Amino acid sequence: KYEKQPHQFGGRLVQAHYQLFNTLQLSYDEMQSVLQPSLDYISAVRRDPAVLRHKIQYPFDTGSGEWSSMDSKNEIVFRMLGINDKFPHTRLYYDFRDDLIRGEIRNLKRGHVLINGNYSTIMGNGIEMLKESIGAFDGSSSLGVGNIHSKRFDYGKTILCSRSPHVTVGNILLAQNVSSDDYDTYFNTTNEIVCINSINENILQRLNGADFDSDTMLMTDHELLIEAAKRNYDTFKVPTNLTTSVKTCRYYTDEDKADLDVKTSVNKIGEIINLSQQLNSLMWDRINRGKSVDSCMGLYLDICKLAVLSNVEIDRAKREFVINSSTEIGLLKKKYKISDDNRTVKPMFFKMITLENGFALSDNVQYKYFNTSMDYLQKIISRFHF
Repeated sequence: KYEKQPHQFGGRLVQAHYQLFNTLQLSYDEMQSVLQPSLDYISAVRRDPAVLRHKIQYPFDTGSGEWSSMDSKNEIVFRMLGINDKFPHTRLYYDFRDDLIRGEIRNLKRGHVLINGNYSTIMGNGIEMLKESIGAFDGSSSLGVGNIHSKRFDYGKTILCSRSPHVTVGNILLAQNVSSDDYDTYFNTTNEIVCINSINENILQRLNGADFDSDTMLMTDHELLIEAAKRNYDTFKVPTNLTTSVKTCRYYTDEDKADLDVKTSVNKIGEIINLSQQLNSLMWDRINRGKSVDSCMGLYLDICKLAVLSNVEIDRAKREFVINSSTEIGLLKKKYKISDDNRTVKPMFFKMITLENGFALSDNVQYKYFNTSMDYLQKIISRFHF
């Protein structure tokens, strides 16, 4: 594995995700501001063939000096736009453009909004490990608490970070990007590698059980998202996994391998993340309707249970736990079940997620707009006209 540059706009922009937006207490107007550049871009793609051509551009083969064979509709349209200026008036172009735009709109509805930043591979306390190898480590941190080192962003700026799976507001990281001659001298870092500190701070728990086996995190300097994160940064504490695993003596036999396969065959991570986002929506809806944060703290602590459960499910292939995830999920679903006309009520954006994941809508579920970021996003896009 190795660090990779984002594909969009020469590596400058990265796709955010709905888990991040739905843990930020964004207002409708703030969500509109975050979305507007993407909506303007889609309008430009529809209006200007040159913008569409740039969006679907294919890399030139620098080795042979020739374009590759035309083996997709994207490449055919790209080539034709460069040959004939009347091609944008054909039915083929109109149909291709409209299909492309529908795909972009669907992508936005899933929370895949382009923002400045990237996904960076996490490296922890590299300088301290080098010092330890020569007996010079004194227990202190080179970067210091609350700091990271990334060449991608200006030094001295606050950076918003989020790892996937991202469960709740306590998983948001705000860090100060600082310069470091030590890291620049002794490591071959790139824009897609971020150096972090774990000494005297719970950064790995804040990043929902992150570790250093090529884990990555979303990083952005988007000012509006950072301001939204600051509102509740010290209010909601970090969910921390203190569960214990059971040591099981296994042998490399068909029986033990089969037993392990059975125990790890059903993973609940998707169900855990979906439930956490339903409960996040409920929490923000209550707070945005005037309830105090203190009155919603019990709900937040239950969401934190789901953050811990996500760690358990991810690590289940490596360790065995006495926790029954299905039982815990069932208890939380029963505790926070909202019904209307004997139908379960879910946030409106779950209707989109259900359809996009290839599932049919159930008659037993009713979708309603909640006062939460992702439902604001659905409203804004549904009202968008070219």
